Amino acid sequence: MKGLRIGSGFDIHMLVPGGPLMLGCVAIPVEMHLKGHSDGDCAAHATADALLSAGLATDLGSVFPVSDVNRGISGCTILGKTRQLLDEAGFSIVNIDVSIICDRPALVDYMPAMGSAMAKCLGITDNAITVKARHTEGFIFRESSDGIIALAMVLVEKL
Repeated sequence: MKGLRIGSGFDIHMLVPGGPLMLGCVAIPVEMHLKGHSDGDCAAHATADALLSAGLATDLGSVFPVSDVNRGISGCTILGKTRQLLDEAGFSIVNIDVSIICDRPALVDYMPAMGSAMAKCLGITDNAITVKARHTEGFIFRESSDGIIALAMVLVEKL
């Protein structure tokens, strides 16, 4: 049965000392990184979570569980494997919208590179993905517990 399906994804990781920061499949040259079992790339993880939800009615943790096999896995690898699963299930990606929420570091200069990098990992055109940054103005994170949140919405089509 043909049709459109919407999916949403969410991921959050704590910022800890040591860099670089992997976000949106781009290495950002700051002395912080996202703590996680994988590379911590919450933008890629939220996107994969949304795609898996829309196309396979499952989630990121079910497909990429915490295990030795997935330790240190890159966001790009997760996106590529997710795209392969969607292809096998007969889904194509229509578009993706990602919001990255943090107070630091400043991300505005990295938005185009993140969109292009994630598009390349997924094998889609740059204009099929939007990546944008938002600030919390200190409302969510406090200095001692900085982190980054990513939210993703996707539209896929069953071929």
